[in-house]
Amino acid sequence: MKISIRKKLFFQIFVIISIIILPLIVINTWFLEKFYIDTLKDQLENHYSIINAIQDDNYYDSLDEIIKIEDDSNVDIIIYDENKEIVYASKSYLFNEKSNAHFKESPLMNNFNTDSSMGLNVLEYEAIGDSTSFVWTENEMSNFKDIHLIGTLNNGNMIDLKLHISSINASVEIFNRFLLIIGFLTLILSSITAYLLSNHFTKPIINISRMTNQMKKLNFESRCEVITNDELGELAKNINDLSDELKRTIANLNDEITAKNNIDQKRRQLLSNVSHELKTPLALIQGYSEGLKYSIYKSKEDADFYLEVILDETHKMNTLVHTLLDINQIEFGDISIHKTSFNLSEFMEQSTRKFLQIFSDKQIKFSIGEIGTTIVFADINKIDQILNNFITNAINHVDENKIITISFHQLDEHMRINIFNSGPNIHEYDLDKLWDEFYKADKARSREKGGHGLGLSIVRILQELDNNKYGIENKINGVNFWFEIDMIKEE
Repeated sequence: MKISIRKKLFFQIFVIISIIILPLIVINTWFLEKFYIDTLKDQLENHYSIINAIQDDNYYDSLDEIIKIEDDSNVDIIIYDENKEIVYASKSYLFNEKSNAHFKESPLMNNFNTDSSMGLNVLEYEAIGDSTSFVWTENEMSNFKDIHLIGTLNNGNMIDLKLHISSINASVEIFNRFLLIIGFLTLILSSITAYLLSNHFTKPIINISRMTNQMKKLNFESRCEVITNDELGELAKNINDLSDELKRTIANLNDEITAKNNIDQKRRQLLSNVSHELKTPLALIQGYSEGLKYSIYKSKEDADFYLEVILDETHKMNTLVHTLLDINQIEFGDISIHKTSFNLSEFMEQSTRKFLQIFSDKQIKFSIGEIGTTIVFADINKIDQILNNFITNAINHVDENKIITISFHQLDEHMRINIFNSGPNIHEYDLDKLWDEFYKADKARSREKGGHGLGLSIVRILQELDNNKYGIENKINGVNFWFEIDMIKEE
């Protein structure tokens, strides 16, 4: 059965207090009376030594010292001479001739024999030395018990020092009873204190236990609210820090798993798309190659057409493979951005020059805006690749109006380059998906135009790698693609 730490601590504190109190009662019961008697005996021996040191036979000359002994210890003193005459007695002014005769008949003065007429019994005798002894007596009528130290002084006188001990047993019993009451009350108070202390001490531990139990369930929202400056406070702080660290770690791990799943999904999608894209050209190449092998063509013109198809499809496959390699290289960090400053106007003139013949052949009306001397900071090769992809896309999708224009829009710290082509608008559903690999909004004519849906995905990857924006907008009579590059302001 599981026992809580609070109960264990309470029980341990209760046992410790009991172990302290109970032995006190036992020791008091068995040893207090003996200790009290031994203390009285030491006092009597000390008083005997003091009185024995008085040289003058007239003890009343040293009355102050003797009275001090009587008052301090409540001891009765009687001193006899060799003839059993009292030479000093406590409160001697009370004694008369009858009293003197009474003391002369004392059994202590008659070899400690019992005198039934006096009602005084000798209970015990203990020799101290050659000249002194302890004697315990009891009065038969009152049952009072006394302890005497009797002996012979150096001057030949006899002395009787008496202390009452009748109340010792009663005192011990009363004290034990008092100690039992105090012990019982102490146990009750100690139990309450132990409960409160155990509750106070274990409360942060229980809080920490609940916190760790929540952490075990991967719930990191709970906190250890322990406000102390001791080891428990430090432990609570460490657990809170551990919870935060685990929360961050698991979140990062989830992000990594999500990213890995996305990559795996992309790889599966890429494999599916590549298989689909390669299936048609491979089938064409295989078919026309078999036609050449088995000479099923009817004329030399047919054979040349077969060869042209094979070369065209091979070129498309080669372009596809190189594009896929570029995408793979960029996405997996095998490529980096090397930015330099250059004149954007001069770059645009050189980059678009290679398309002039295509524009002429396709009778495309191409125009580019003026920007003057504008210095930008970018990777010139990557910007050239982005511009080529956008222009190629515009050429492939321009309509019968055959209009392609490039314009510029200066922002605060960037230059936005717009590539517009006349043509039908893109469906809202397709706008965001155009940046995905192998996505084709115009699926029916994509093969005819030679596209694989990879050009815009390369633009997306390169712009995100450079932390710059890109986008697409539907216009009234066409579509506008744009991207931004960093601009260096003139001082």
